[in-house]
Amino acid sequence: MVKPLAGTPLSGRHDLSRGLLYCHGLLEGAGSTSQDSAPYQLGLTSRGFGTTDPWGGGPAGGGLVCTTPDASLYSILPSVAQVGWPITIACCATLLETPTTAAAVSGIWYAVNTPPYHVLDLYWGSGLTLTAGWNYGSSSSDNRSIASLTLGQTFVASVTATSSAVAVYLDGVLQRSQPGTYGSGPAYSSTSQVVHGQWPGYTRNPGCVIYWSLGWSRALSAAEHAEIGSSPQWIANLYRRRIVAPKRVVIPMRGALSGGGLGSLTRGVRTGGAA
Repeated sequence: MVKPLAGTPLSGRHDLSRGLLYCHGLLEGAGSTSQDSAPYQLGLTSRGFGTTDPWGGGPAGGGLVCTTPDASLYSILPSVAQVGWPITIACCATLLETPTTAAAVSGIWYAVNTPPYHVLDLYWGSGLTLTAGWNYGSSSSDNRSIASLTLGQTFVASVTATSSAVAVYLDGVLQRSQPGTYGSGPAYSSTSQVVHGQWPGYTRNPGCVIYWSLGWSRALSAAEHAEIGSSPQWIANLYRRRIVAPKRVVIPMRGALSGGGLGSLTRGVRTGGAA
């Protein structure tokens, strides 16, 4: 996967940079932290990996390898980012091995080991069933399966929750829309967290590598879900600069190399620029 360098700013020209709660490219490849490119700057810290390197690769490139039970990257969600509905989350990952039932994948959680557990998140149901969970009050939560996946499958899952419905997508295609009465927003706690991987206390293994994960404080349209689900490479579109190969450009120079004729100068330049 071709991704920008860690810390590369987002492009304000792209519609999908609007309303971001967090933008985790999970592209550092080393160390115990990961940067956030969105305005709230929800930088992530690793926990539970011990001496295991959390960074590695999958079929779609480098990312966070979540095959260690109860290991994750996380950030406490500040009160200013504890928004009401609508909220959208999205995650790109590859399922590497059979996950533990109910193992977390990515999203916003109410608190570690505390009901109602979910704010809005993705986790594994029974078998290889990817599932979305959410709460609509400190004692009320719900969930719906998205799809049954296969080992080795790379996927983009995205979920938009509003006060009246939760829509779940796989690879940009609507899987179901669950109507309901969900109030003005989810319940939060003082320790609500953005988590990628499994939070501690349950000895659960997500069994996947996560390439990127994002959250928005708005509802994405069907077209926007289709865009983010189009490719694991999609996230590069959000950044101002991209990693690209040098391009050789031939620049004519009159009289520089031969008696008044046309010469040439070859330079290596980087391409790219504003998204």
